[in-house]
Amino acid sequence: MRRLGIFSFYDKDGVVDTYIEYMIADLLKVLSTLIVVINGFINNESLFILKKYAYKIVIRENKGFDAGAYRNVLVDILGEEKIKEWDEVVLCNDTFYGPFISFEDIFREMEEKKLDFWGLDYREGGFLSFLQSYFLVFRKPIVMNGDLYKYLEANINSDNKELTDIYALFEVGLFSKLVRCGYEFGSYTYTENYNVYLNGDRCLEEHQLPILKKKCFSSQYYSREPMTRALHYIQKNFDYNIKHILTNINRLYGITICMEDIFNCTYSTNKSPKKKIPNLIVDERVLLNFIQQFSEIYIYGTGIIARKIWYLFHMYMPHLKGFLVSKGKEISKGNLYGYPILYYEDIKQDSAIILGLGFENTKEVITTLRPEDRILALWEGLEKYREIIINNSNFPH
Repeated sequence: MRRLGIFSFYDKDGVVDTYIEYMIADLLKVLSTLIVVINGFINNESLFILKKYAYKIVIRENKGFDAGAYRNVLVDILGEEKIKEWDEVVLCNDTFYGPFISFEDIFREMEEKKLDFWGLDYREGGFLSFLQSYFLVFRKPIVMNGDLYKYLEANINSDNKELTDIYALFEVGLFSKLVRCGYEFGSYTYTENYNVYLNGDRCLEEHQLPILKKKCFSSQYYSREPMTRALHYIQKNFDYNIKHILTNINRLYGITICMEDIFNCTYSTNKSPKKKIPNLIVDERVLLNFIQQFSEIYIYGTGIIARKIWYLFHMYMPHLKGFLVSKGKEISKGNLYGYPILYYEDIKQDSAIILGLGFENTKEVITTLRPEDRILALWEGLEKYREIIINNSNFPH
């Protein structure tokens, strides 16, 4: 089995901590060739460390994020025919700690399944479903048919500085494209749509996710008790040195957790409150039916959800008039994908609008909408707004 691995690395200080060394040393056990792509700066000591493991190192500007790095290697450096020399292509980034179960064991288990591509975790979201893109494996049919290469070449801009585009075009877009082509996908585990950042402990304990996302320790998501509990669980159940994690979180986030706190942690310590991604109540059929009902249509939002909807359905929306934001929200640029960005308050009444927003933002925006407008909301749990959402066939009238 000839397996090519591309590892995307970024660190604000240009430092390779020991968790990276552990990860790529373990990854090498299942690879024939490893190419490391460095987005941005790396210091000399860290570069020397990576050279011990990599067949080739590519240093590029910090732009395009992981998807740009992968495209840079596969499209700009290797090319379509060269890629076909490998049976599988593995794309991996540095946004997680682990694996707590060896990649050898993970690949051995996944090799028993008749799949064309797979990842470590899956997000179920109807037409917004995807495999978590921090670790993806593409097998021979996709590699030989050139579908991975062609998608990256056509849809990923190596210079893109919009992270929301990466989520839309790389994560959801690539997954959707391959599924529509008939390829079979699978996941090593399924965390039942837990928020992997807010429920890192639950993903480990309840669903055996073999990694812990770094952002669990960021100021946006960090909660000390659940994360201490997660570290205790790792220490107790896996052959993994948690000092790899402690060193990195101290440098990146200024968090200090003592080994004594971890050893003394008991399972009476509170788990993180359950936080799952809400389910969609709109399927592809309902959305297409809504789109086809009207001669003009808008998408409310310019973030991840709005961009995903545009990417997946823009070929059915020649009558799209633009993207909407609320009055008072700064419009940093005048258009998105060639369509104007407009204030909702400035468009005519009785407009048809898809709310391309996350659940919380939908709840915030929906009460400000005019009763005359034709609204399609995506998420369950909005039943109390059924008087506003007049065109959603999933709500009883």
